[in-house]
Amino acid sequence: MLDDNRKKFSQVLKEDLNKCKSEGLLFEIDFTRNALVDSINKFKKWTTPQKEAVQVVNGGIQETTALLKERWDYIFYTGNLMVGKIVMKAAAEHLTPVTLELGGKSPVYVDEDVDLGIVANRIMWGKCTNAGQTCVAPDYVMCSKTTQEALTEAIKQTLQNFYPDGPAKSPDFCRIVSDKHTSNCFFFPYFLGIDYIKEIHCGWVGGWMDGWMDGWMDGWMDGWMDGWIDR
Repeated sequence: MLDDNRKKFSQVLKEDLNKCKSEGLLFEIDFTRNALVDSINKFKKWTTPQKEAVQVVNGGIQETTALLKERWDYIFYTGNLMVGKIVMKAAAEHLTPVTLELGGKSPVYVDEDVDLGIVANRIMWGKCTNAGQTCVAPDYVMCSKTTQEALTEAIKQTLQNFYPDGPAKSPDFCRIVSDKHTSNCFFFPYFLGIDYIKEIHCGWVGGWMDGWMDGWMDGWMDGWMDGWIDR
């Protein structure tokens, strides 16, 4: 079914999630297909009687609310801060031990003795995949002062290579999933202050945020941590 309807699935992903064709095929359709093939190959092993079993409950707020009313030995939650508070409050009723994994950051360290062209390609591939909407997308880069300028130029060149005509005209640059999330991305730099951005900004790469209403914004690099590593 996936093989016979690749184009149709790709079109639906574009209409529903604004996901570009290449990433729709790679991260949604092909991932699913490969998972199915792997499942078929391992089906016999998986159906062998096991000493232990794990039950999976599919659902949303209603189902998880009901689950939290039960007395558990341990709760491990991965998600956002708001739901994390709900989980912690529910666990407190029974003094249930809890581990909360609430986001986090994905730093990149760049040594001086590296090929900056390769590094820039890897960093920006991770940052541009699904328009940065992945939990493992690079959040910030740590490097020496002597490396910063050269790395900045390498990243600009990489983006130019990725999107020669700019992301707005590229069929391979995804869009932000919703208006709310686009708005959050749009206004974040203003929380830092316009004067601040002009003073230490390393430069917007591309067309500022001309595509806000279309769910995209060009990449930008910030020198906020300037000199921190030297101290």
